[in-house]
Amino acid sequence: MVRQIHLTGLDPYIGYYHNLTHGRESLACDLIEPLRPLVTAWAIELFHDHTLRPEDFTMRGEACNMGKAARGRYYPAYENRAKEWRKAMREQCLNLLHTLATAADKQPEMRQYVAAFNEEDDLTTI
Repeated sequence: MVRQIHLTGLDPYIGYYHNLTHGRESLACDLIEPLRPLVTAWAIELFHDHTLRPEDFTMRGEACNMGKAARGRYYPAYENRAKEWRKAMREQCLNLLHTLATAADKQPEMRQYVAAFNEEDDLTTI
């Protein structure tokens, strides 16, 4: 998400829903929220279709560790699904940028930022 935010020229540290906290990329936290249910559903699906099973995990103290064989099944499944999530993240960033640009039309002080962004970056390449 942070990469997509940078690619659209937004500041990942300035969020709208999550408070500003030193070192936290609050905008990334804001924009990832709508995707959380998709990731949760996918995680449940991994157990439902037996890609992952409870016996694939061991507890060491408070840590839960995934076994090597399970990682071999998990990572390809993750990369396959992550393509879809990356596209959704890009769309989230572009939607926010569009909203800000629309607001800039109504607020002259924002026009300078949007004009500078449009000159420097081409959103079609993101």
